[in-house]
Amino acid sequence: MESDADARDRIGSSLEDEGYDVIGCPGPTRPDYTCVGSRTQQCPLAEDADVVVLDLVLEGDVAMEGTPANALLLYYTWASKKVVASSTEASMPATRTT
Repeated sequence: MESDADARDRIGSSLEDEGYDVIGCPGPTRPDYTCVGSRTQQCPLAEDADVVVLDLVLEGDVAMEGTPANALLLYYTWASKKVVASSTEASMPATRTT
């Protein structure tokens, strides 16, 4: 299975090859898998972004902790950002409510 960092680098490189400026974000990470935007109610990277590429299965989703990907998806769409959401069905965790 490809790591999140490897996938992020691969997708970012492909977008850069097409002429896009790319800023990578590791997303919510350990220890609590809470996104910076969840704490501040504002994502500093997304403010100027034209498009957000979002993995729908984050480490926190698998651990069932922190900021879930579906909350980030709602945030970005509420902020009127274009979102490209990706995932593989095999990696989808059990559904949870927030």
